[in-house]
Amino acid sequence: MIIYCIFICINSAVLFFIYALISRWIKTTEKKIGDLEHIVRSTDEYIKYNKHIADVVYLNYLDGLQRIFIARERFEDAEKLKKIIAIYEYKIFCEMKENANRQTSNMWEEDLDRMWYQHKNKQKD
Repeated sequence: MIIYCIFICINSAVLFFIYALISRWIKTTEKKIGDLEHIVRSTDEYIKYNKHIADVVYLNYLDGLQRIFIARERFEDAEKLKKIIAIYEYKIFCEMKENANRQTSNMWEEDLDRMWYQHKNKQKD
């Protein structure tokens, strides 16, 4: 009977130790995943920023080319470039509008996820 009690105590201690290790491992893994999500978001924002810079440079180039055509009195080519610039500006505006809508919906999803995560953590404690 004494051996059985000692076995139960040792078994309980080992199970508690394993539980502590697993819970610590899960917390560090969740932290790493959160850090990776932050890195992915910041990389995505950087890519969007670079795309916007490239769009501005391209529009500036087209505008400069249009001025050259006007200076050389090639008004037909300048008119074509004016239409191309208008189409490209409209495309950029549509992308910006779509990104704003996506960011608004993502903001709500992130708030809900954060609230759920906090609620989940409160239940664990």
